[in-house]
Amino acid sequence: MRKLRLGLVLALVISLVCCLPALADEGMNLKINERDIFVPNAYVDNGTTMIPLDILSKIAGTSDQWIDDNKVAITGNNKTITLTIGSTQAVSGDETLTITQAPVKTDTDVFVPLRFLASEFGFTVNWDQENQKALLDRVQTRDGMTAMELLIKSNQASQAVNTFAMDGTMQISLKAVADGESMLDPSMNMTTYLEGSVQNEPLQAYIKQKVAISGQQPIEDMEDMVVETYMTEDKMYMKAPGQGWMAMDLPFPSDYIKEQQELQSNPLIAAEQMQEMGLVFSFGDDVSIDGKDYYVVNTIIDQEKFQDVYQQTLTEVLGTMEPESVEDAAVFEQMNKIFDGADINYFYTVYIDKTNLISSIVDFDCQLNLNINPKEFATDEEAASEDIPEKVAINMLMKGTFNIKDLDQPFVAPDVSEATEFNPYDPAMESVE
Repeated sequence: MRKLRLGLVLALVISLVCCLPALADEGMNLKINERDIFVPNAYVDNGTTMIPLDILSKIAGTSDQWIDDNKVAITGNNKTITLTIGSTQAVSGDETLTITQAPVKTDTDVFVPLRFLASEFGFTVNWDQENQKALLDRVQTRDGMTAMELLIKSNQASQAVNTFAMDGTMQISLKAVADGESMLDPSMNMTTYLEGSVQNEPLQAYIKQKVAISGQQPIEDMEDMVVETYMTEDKMYMKAPGQGWMAMDLPFPSDYIKEQQELQSNPLIAAEQMQEMGLVFSFGDDVSIDGKDYYVVNTIIDQEKFQDVYQQTLTEVLGTMEPESVEDAAVFEQMNKIFDGADINYFYTVYIDKTNLISSIVDFDCQLNLNINPKEFATDEEAASEDIPEKVAINMLMKGTFNIKDLDQPFVAPDVSEATEFNPYDPAMESVE
């Protein structure tokens, strides 16, 4: 079952890699509440640190509303600041303020002055001349809890729930360039609709994904693809389009999953892991959605710390799997190599139900850039071919929302009684591989 197993591993790696930090060449470091955070594309202009508006919203927990093409209202902590592109005049309530540098709008970002806005939204701001970085400090609480304390309590509340259902939507835009020439023109766009349920004890998980692809010929003429996955403590089942259920061994031991669940249920260990990963949290304004009240917590990531944790986690997961051949071992090594130089920005926002402290809604925003030399993964004969490019650049944008619901409702497993054991050597499996 080597080929499908490796495919499952690749899917796992992609899900893990979406939690990696950005490793961009341009940008600068900030220190927020004693933690270093790298901000890609940030720069200093005449002594003023300018950062992308969307990153400011993650740092300060603010929300943005564009009044017109050049005017934006930034709201947080019961205060609204209005900025105008190209103007050094800002408005706060009935007061007009002068800022050191005007906001700048480019094709991809809007840059705003960090010190002014961070100060307005409650940060103490200083400058570390020796290390050339801004120092931001702010203590926030909701009902006597810091953001980390609230997330730990939410984690404990989630661990106490044995079953839950989920649904969500993820938008993916993919661009690929080989030796300077676009491989996808226009970009490929995918929408994934997900629904499923999870049971913690005994472990069961069922996920159904519907993928709609657009933007490419002949792909745009394809029907939507539906894939179902069901996992127990010792088996994985998959149902691909045009196929019945297929059974296979888990790609990693179930003991590993249980171990992670136990670690997450310990508040001291959970706090330690958050610090090791360099997660930096900020409160957004509380919101009401469909009659329910939520705490809002934004998360950004300390790149270097999270990179270390990611590599350790990937090594740990792959270490639980025994390659079935020298070929498999080489694939594992290649997977590590592909993602080792990944350039990724990742942010997410959690909405925590005030009544039960369950993280009921998660919004995420991830940008993944890969730069690969396919010849490094080819045989000598293949590498000599002119058909194989020397450099492939892949850019993937992923945004989505996932919802947790139906707590402690009976878990309904799919009928896999007629599942066949997966055989990678069956000619009928060629399309699946």
